[in-house]
Amino acid sequence: MPAREAGVLVQLTVREGATVSKGDVIATHERRAVGQGSLL
Repeated sequence: MPAREAGVLVQLTVREGATVSKGDVIATHERRAVGQGSLL
């Protein structure tokens, strides 16, 4: 899954009020940052 889509899923999940642990959110953002860095 593209990192951008993963970020959108996290935002939608949080917006819907689903239970998301901080660890999962942080891990997703870290993976997205790494993914963007590798694209440069």
